[in-house]
Order: sequence, then C-alpha cells, then structure tokens
Amino acid sequence: TSSYKIGFKVSKKVFKTKMRYAVIGKGFIFDRHKEAILKTGGEIIWTCDIDESKNPDFTDWLEMYNQERFKNDVDTVIICTPNYLHAPMVREAILRDKKVLCEKPLSINGTEGLYGVNTVLQLRYHPALQKLDAKNVQVTAKMFRDESYWTGWKGNPVKSGGILYNLGIHYIDLLIFLLGDPKEIIEASVSSTLAKGKVQFEKGMGEFYIQILPTREGQMRKVIVNGQEISLSDKDNLSYEDLHVEVYKHFIAGKGISFGEEKRSLDLIAEILKKQE
Repeated sequence: TSSYKIGFKVSKKVFKTKMRYAVIGKGFIFDRHKEAILKTGGEIIWTCDIDESKNPDFTDWLEMYNQERFKNDVDTVIICTPNYLHAPMVREAILRDKKVLCEKPLSINGTEGLYGVNTVLQLRYHPALQKLDAKNVQVTAKMFRDESYWTGWKGNPVKSGGILYNLGIHYIDLLIFLLGDPKEIIEASVSSTLAKGKVQFEKGMGEFYIQILPTREGQMRKVIVNGQEISLSDKDNLSYEDLHVEVYKHFIAGKGISFGEEKRSLDLIAEILKKQE
C-alpha cells in the first residue's frame, strides 16, 4: 500500500470493477485525465465539448446528461471546463446520482448543492510533500502565460475568478494541507498578475507568492518547508506525470479530496479577496 499525510491508504487492488466515465471538456487538461482513466482501468463512455473540431460525442452537456445511456452506463462525470461552469455542471450530475470529479477550483460563485463532489488538487500527492512536520511554509509559483491566456476565458476574471482561483488555489491548498486550518490573514495583496500574502495557520506561518510572468524567463514552482526547499517544477506543475493517476486512484477508493477539503481553500481565497475591497 501507499500512504499519504492526509490519512488514507490505498491498495493496488482497489480497482475491482471498471469505472465508466463521461468527460466534459476536451481542452488542455483532457489528455491528463484520459491517461489517468486508462491507467486505472477505466473507460470513457462519452465526451462533451462545445468545439466540434475536438470530435466530442456531444456539444451540449445537458443533452448528454439527459440521455438514457448516461443514466444507465455512466458512473462518474469528470468536469474539465472553464471555472464558471463547474458549479452548475456538478450540481446537475449530483442530482442524477453520479459521482463527480471536478478540476480546480470547484466553484468561483458559491458552493451550495455541491456536497459529495471530489476535486483535482494533484499537488497534494507530490511524493516530496508527504509526512512533513511543517511549521513554516513558503510557496512560490512564477509562470509565463501567453496572449491566448489573456484573450481566452482564463484571462477573464468573471469566468476564471482571477489569479487566486485560477492558478493560486493549488498553492493555497498546499498551505492548508501542510499547516492546517487558517487562523488569521496577516497581509495580502492581489492584482491581475500577482498575488502574495502571509497567513497564520493552525500549525504555523504560511506565505504565498503567485505571479504571472511576461516572459518564460524566471519560471519556477517551489515550496520551502522549515527552511528546506522542494522544487515542484520550473516549467509546469503538470509535468510530474503520475499525479493525476494518484488523484484517480484515491478517488476510486473513496478517499479523494472532498468538498469539505477544497472548501477550506475556497473560503480562504474569498477572505483574502475581501481584504482587497
């Protein structure tokens, strides 16, 4: 078995039946999910995307949800769509008694009716971050985004939630994962390209520095725990190949990152943003 700090154990024999999935969204992250589904013995029944050039089975997610085969043959809905669409898609899937795994952030516009969903926050599974007795943690993420980022939905704060919801939630979640519940926001500053701050957590002090760079030079993702530096990546936090596979293993075993776990990060981000008003 393999064990992780958040208190679960997963046997390699957990995949007793084939999970059957419907995936909404065939964008950048879709291939990671497809790979993880295949590696964990699952089957993609249907896909949905508004872009017909991606050859989805459906272009309307509600039409897919309303199919008889969806009712009978789909166990789980995977949501990889723009952030502002997550909550309604999750709610409708839950109402149809489906398991749901949603990309981060779970929601940028309220969490009512979302209980029972699991969320993708794959950095929790990074092997270097397990079983650490953290007292002080600093997370730094500096990443380049090209013009297409700003002209698409990710660059629109109404659709993405802005830098903290869209990019920062991974690192806010790591602080909570390592240090426990937040107690007080000591300082915070948020703009369209930079979010930084200091928060007192249950176990110690956490700091975050999240920046969108104008060029590729200077990219990094690192965590400093009690003075020890751990590099996540100097390119992309998805480059650690097996993290999505770990997400699926724990999800299938009923030990994924729950609604309550991610809600702590969403609530902290909401409080940070309130301080900017």
